[in-house]
Amino acid sequence: MTSRRQRPPVEHTALPVSVVVPAYNAARSLGCCLDALLASDPAPLEIIVVDDGSTDDTAAIAAARGCRVERLAQQGGPARARNRGVALARGELLLMVDADVVLQPGTLGALVGLLTASPELAGVSAIYAIPRGGSFGSRYLTLKQRYFQLGLPADADTAYTACFATRRACFESSGGFDEAQQRAAADDLVLGDRYRRAGLPMAIAHEHEVEHLEDKTALTTMRYHYMHAREWFVASRRHRGLEGQMTAHSRRPMVNTLLAGGLLTGGVCSVATLPIPPLSVGFAAGNAVLLATFVAWNSAFLGWLARTQGRRFAVACLPVVLGESVANVALIVGPPPAASVDTGRR
Repeated sequence: MTSRRQRPPVEHTALPVSVVVPAYNAARSLGCCLDALLASDPAPLEIIVVDDGSTDDTAAIAAARGCRVERLAQQGGPARARNRGVALARGELLLMVDADVVLQPGTLGALVGLLTASPELAGVSAIYAIPRGGSFGSRYLTLKQRYFQLGLPADADTAYTACFATRRACFESSGGFDEAQQRAAADDLVLGDRYRRAGLPMAIAHEHEVEHLEDKTALTTMRYHYMHAREWFVASRRHRGLEGQMTAHSRRPMVNTLLAGGLLTGGVCSVATLPIPPLSVGFAAGNAVLLATFVAWNSAFLGWLARTQGRRFAVACLPVVLGESVANVALIVGPPPAASVDTGRR
């Protein structure tokens, strides 16, 4: 685990902060998100909820709490929604918050205080807290993201837009979000790349956590992973400067994918050679070795899950990790998605 940079004491600040919340069919979680923001100390200058073409009560929930609501006629993705919210914002500082994220009362003031104390800092992200409940799939996803976040250095060049505070001037000079990224997957990587190219340093505040309210089953978790991996692949082709971030994010999954590919190949060969027992047994033995290697390669992550959630939970996560890796194999062997090269402008 990389050592974390010492930070100066955090003080509340009177700098005006505009909160931007992109929301699509977020009625289940948006109320909790907004209530936490309204209870923040200090209070934000404004909360702008950009309803990204929702078909539920998202807009009504935001309006009932006195938030400014911007309704988009058609869903265009969180990148476009966030850009639209920033265009409407009046604050010198911005706080990006996902509609399924709940802040602690002092989180907003702490992140803004970090920006105030370090004038050279362009943006700072909070990390996910250990989930207090929720479905198995939701807990796994949040814990996987937290595990990765904890392993990053404090000055990592990624903007975790689930909760990301930044200077408005820095956001605008970077070009903002790439609206071609229409899913909530690689948009934070792309923004981080634009900040890096513009010479705008960012930080991850490991000591400040936010609650992630997500509701997914084990099956939808693997589907979600496949969608994310696909979007990352598209982003890496469109944004040529993402290689460093992609490598940092993909080191463990990359080896997992190779091992899963070997397991799939060995499994097919083992079945195909059933009429020839020596060969079939040989392939089965090879698969056993590959599976043991797969478990060993993920032992640090699985061990961390066992310490935070218990051994049963960790054991239940192993097939999910393997399923994600198989999904990566399907992505690699499938037809490559089309992507144009980004110009760095909105």
